[in-house]
Amino acid sequence: MKTFGIKIIGIFMLMAILGLNSCIKDDFEKPPFTEPHFTMAVGDTLLTIADLKANVVSGSAVISHNWYIKGIVVSSDQAGNYYKDLVIQDSTGGLDIRLENGYLYNNYPIGQLIYVKCNGLYLSNANGSYNLGYKGEAGLVTIPEILIKSYLFRDKFPGPEPTPDTLTSVTLTDQYINKLVVFNNISFADAGSVYADPLNLLGGMTPRNFSDNMSATPIILRSSTYANFKNSILPLGSGSIKGILTRYNTSWQFMIREVDDVYGFPVGLKIILRESFATAIGSFMQYSVEGPQFWVNDPQYACMKMSGYEGGNYTANEDWLISPKLDLTSYTNTILNFQSAMKYGTAGDGTLKVFYSTDYDGVGNPNDASWTEFPSYNLSTGNFTFTPSGDIDLSAIGGSKVYIGFKYQCGTTGVPTWEVKNVIVKGQQSKK
Repeated sequence: MKTFGIKIIGIFMLMAILGLNSCIKDDFEKPPFTEPHFTMAVGDTLLTIADLKANVVSGSAVISHNWYIKGIVVSSDQAGNYYKDLVIQDSTGGLDIRLENGYLYNNYPIGQLIYVKCNGLYLSNANGSYNLGYKGEAGLVTIPEILIKSYLFRDKFPGPEPTPDTLTSVTLTDQYINKLVVFNNISFADAGSVYADPLNLLGGMTPRNFSDNMSATPIILRSSTYANFKNSILPLGSGSIKGILTRYNTSWQFMIREVDDVYGFPVGLKIILRESFATAIGSFMQYSVEGPQFWVNDPQYACMKMSGYEGGNYTANEDWLISPKLDLTSYTNTILNFQSAMKYGTAGDGTLKVFYSTDYDGVGNPNDASWTEFPSYNLSTGNFTFTPSGDIDLSAIGGSKVYIGFKYQCGTTGVPTWEVKNVIVKGQQSKK
């Protein structure tokens, strides 16, 4: 009987403990949510971001007025590309705020409206962009963590991010700096490379160029080696990119918040062949049919170079620069791109032509095989100006044994020098 009583007491104690745990768990799972609201004190003045910037045209200054600005958060450090930076914007412009704190997205997610007390902060206009922070001995520093909540105030629950301004490379002006913008129909010069390469850093970030079809002037995409998308591959083809526009002196730069800010690119587009010729001939081969000269690498200009002129003599030459064997059987929409430069001779004289072959043996005299010249491509018009070939369609060429050949042929007069670099073959991989 005594044992039975002890068991009954134990059961009641267990039920009580379980009930208490349930209550505690319920309290933690359902914390009370109160929408934040902020109201400025009487006598304080609300400025637009443009008005605040207008007070420091150049240089830097500590703000000593009871000014506030308000804006919507458009940056995020959740993916690791931003660090101790919060970017806000209103209808008049954007501003980067430096904060001594990580994980800012927890308190200041994209779409959060915030008020910023400016009195006591330090506004700096350096290298083309404005930043708001704290005054340090050597200039602008991050606002100390202990003071952040004395200067930044949330208002309302987060809403959607602002609609980005749609820009092209010819519509860039300072009014868009530190604002959310989008570029359409862009392509990456470094397509096929990772976003952030620890061996290729500038200021802790990897610079990658992109441009649209409006201008050859590139915009620099800056990606951190701490970003969770650092090893993702820059896509091929054309698509859209959304993020924050910045400027460093005369250089336009760009920051994405996450990898999904790059979108609309063709799915499955792959690099089949990439050869820059930056320091060597790489996977290509050269074959000299006639003449003492041959294709050589020029690391100074990161290219392969060929000329029938040497030591004051002009010599008739026929020399080939030939790709490795390409298997195109599992690809569609295949495209060839390269860049060429020339000088001397006459532009368009036919001394450089580009062919393909499906029966070359890969080692012997190319004249023993059948070669077909591509019907249309752009070549340099002189002065050693590197010229993009444009997209050369390979989609009608099939098979597992395809070679690309650059044929240089000259006589003993009007002998040019030709340079070739950045050969890329890309295509959309078929599903098997």
